[in-house]
Amino acid sequence: MDYQTTSAIIAFLSVGVILWLIRKDHLHPRKALWWIAVSIAIALLGLFPKTTDWVAGKLGVDYPPTILFVVAFLALLIKLLRLDIARTREQQTVLILSQRVSILEKRLEDIKNNKTP
Repeated sequence: MDYQTTSAIIAFLSVGVILWLIRKDHLHPRKALWWIAVSIAIALLGLFPKTTDWVAGKLGVDYPPTILFVVAFLALLIKLLRLDIARTREQQTVLILSQRVSILEKRLEDIKNNKTP
């Protein structure tokens, strides 16, 4: 089997897995767009390998597969950065909510003890 067919199979399988994960509610549809874009990129680069050679020639890169590794690495870094940003927001939200719950519990305790705030 040649690499074009292999790339196409990998791309179609990854799209299938992503759609299955969305259907089973394991992956939010908005987040799935990222992975579908990656699958499409794999399919396009696998089906049209000369594209990488052309881009490498335009950028002056001697070894065309280097571009793929650099772009993949940058895409992963961007994805990780976005995950860290989302996690930080969630941590801030949890902190605020836990503080509010503590305040409400104190007020409820004061009300039960017939104290006015």
